[in-house]
Amino acid sequence: MEFQIDEVLSDQYGCNTDPTTGLTGAKSEASLFTQAVDARLGHAQAAAAPTAAQQQQIVTFEGCTTANTPASCADTPSNAGVFTAQGFDDNAQYLDAEGAAGGPVTLAGELAYFFIGINDPLGLNPTGAPFSPVIFDEYDAWPNLTGQGGPIAARRAIARGQKVFDSVPINITGVRGLNDVLNQPSIAEAGTH
Repeated sequence: MEFQIDEVLSDQYGCNTDPTTGLTGAKSEASLFTQAVDARLGHAQAAAAPTAAQQQQIVTFEGCTTANTPASCADTPSNAGVFTAQGFDDNAQYLDAEGAAGGPVTLAGELAYFFIGINDPLGLNPTGAPFSPVIFDEYDAWPNLTGQGGPIAARRAIARGQKVFDSVPINITGVRGLNDVLNQPSIAEAGTH
């Protein structure tokens, strides 16, 4: 958790203190299951809490956060849940055209392989893989497109933006839980650009 509740002065609706819908203690964290109950009883103003089966349907739709609730997420199918990604740009048009790999279909395929720390600049990747400053490659097919105007110019501009993002060092500063814990006011990306 990035916060701790030291004292609750007023909790008229029980959002923070009710063990069914909120936090159960100063250091606890609500799961997607308790959030589903809270949403149904609070936002939807339902007369009854959702059943366990309905809670599982809601959590499956949202995608379970296994990092926070590993036991609760055991019944949620892998890669379940809703996610969004831009698939179309007014100028560049479809972001998966002409060899590019932008858009939701590509993102959905990458979810199975993603984990927190997959490209860790601190060298803490659990697989031991080194950090790479080249984070995006979705638009590698677009820098050398031929033609003028329309989507071609916009696609080349997107490819240039990707190159800037992958080649300009980004120093990590002011991130609570990282800079302060490591006692480093600035953390430079490892690797070369």
